[in-house]
Amino acid sequence: MLLKSINLFASKLSGKFSLRTVLIVPFILQLVVVVGLVGYFSFSNGQLAVEKRVIQLQSEAIELMQIHIYQYFLEEMPDLVNQNGRLDPFKIEPVLNQKQFTPFLNNLTQSLSGQHLLVKRSEMVVAESLFEQTDKPVVFFSSQNAHISLIRASVQHLIEGFGNLSQIEGDKQLTFYFNQQRQFIRVTPLKADHDWLILVIVSEKDFMEDINANTTIIIWLSILAVFIAIWVGSSTAKWIVRPIEVLNQAAQELSSGKWDQCLRVERADELGNLAQSFNTMASQLRESFAALKELEEIVNKSPVVIFLWRADEQWSVEFVSDNIQQFGYSVDDFQSGRVPFATIIHPDDLNRVAFDVNQYSQTGMTDFTQVYRMITKTGEVRWLDDQTWIRRATDGTITHYQGIVMDITERKRAEKALRDSEERYRLIAEHATDMISRHNLAGIFLYASPACRVLLGYDPDELIGHYAYEFFHPDDFKAFKLKARSTFLASQIGYPVSYRIRKKSGEYL
Repeated sequence: MLLKSINLFASKLSGKFSLRTVLIVPFILQLVVVVGLVGYFSFSNGQLAVEKRVIQLQSEAIELMQIHIYQYFLEEMPDLVNQNGRLDPFKIEPVLNQKQFTPFLNNLTQSLSGQHLLVKRSEMVVAESLFEQTDKPVVFFSSQNAHISLIRASVQHLIEGFGNLSQIEGDKQLTFYFNQQRQFIRVTPLKADHDWLILVIVSEKDFMEDINANTTIIIWLSILAVFIAIWVGSSTAKWIVRPIEVLNQAAQELSSGKWDQCLRVERADELGNLAQSFNTMASQLRESFAALKELEEIVNKSPVVIFLWRADEQWSVEFVSDNIQQFGYSVDDFQSGRVPFATIIHPDDLNRVAFDVNQYSQTGMTDFTQVYRMITKTGEVRWLDDQTWIRRATDGTITHYQGIVMDITERKRAEKALRDSEERYRLIAEHATDMISRHNLAGIFLYASPACRVLLGYDPDELIGHYAYEFFHPDDFKAFKLKARSTFLASQIGYPVSYRIRKKSGEYL
């Protein structure tokens, strides 16, 4: 879950930067982190090695000082050694010969590094490695008056840590900072059973020169590596991003209607395949656009107008074909919203159309047909045949209505003229004294005027659906059939014919 969240965050974050930045920055950050960690662990391991080396040198120095002091008292003051071979603290005088003892301490400093001291628990310095060589005895002096500030600071640190020097029991290893440099203190009571302490003070900087030099080299190498990484990353990013930028530019040109885009394929990797795919897509788009353009020209030359309405109260138009101009309107009139489609529907038909659309939409139908009147821009009333398809989202919500609208005004006028003609024909037929009838090609009655009641005694409904020859005289049917055939072959519109027809009473007229 945490990894998924991190990946999601990284995806969102990377989406805010350019591809060039995304390619370069992580590479440099990884390099800086790796080099930094290597430098840090190298420096830390160096410090640990220094600490181990300091402890080792301090142990050697203390051991040598213990041996030298014991030999000194054994050779120079043999009466101070008791019967057990140990120094008698009650016979030791606080006087040392610097000429014999100081060179030893100085040799320790030169060979093992650091400051080497003998200190009484009463905070009096007995001997130190920086005394000048002289034959004069060393008279004890307070550590607070020592001429080396490092000695004073070291003894003061011991006092602060233990309360006083008499509280120090056994071997102790401490560190403190003096002049912003870490100092290692090793304090050990002298094994001669008196109140002297051996102090060995070693500065970390005496051993850190090589480590600091290596650290400096690592820093400069890191800086150099970062610049090299930036150069390599920039070159790599340019090598990767440049074809993508060319592809993006071509895609923008393609989207603006410049269909003649074609990329040079100079690489065999994924970007080369992408360029090849783009060329294929561009070719297909050119063909599709040409076909669409041809279809658009066909539609615009036809009487059928294509609409795409939004599913709102005014049926706002999202698309309309150019041939809307046949009604006096422009495409921009509808797409700009200046003319909502509902405003061009005849007021007497608007409520019916809206009700039908609502009903069809609620019943789950996919398409429906309506006939209604519209008002052109000049105010003329035209009849429309509207075939509409309902477009729904995945959740079933209606988003658009897509339809084709055709002007059927002339058809409506023809239908009206036909109805008027039929009405006139019906009036003539119903009021004529002669019988008027209409038949199909098989001779079946389709219509019989009311005069058939007077002439034949039949109601019109008794004749409709029957063959006319059912009522012919048997002797006249053959002659009628021959006459009708000859007239048909001669393509004559009408012809006179005489025959006898049976009345309802059985008589022939």
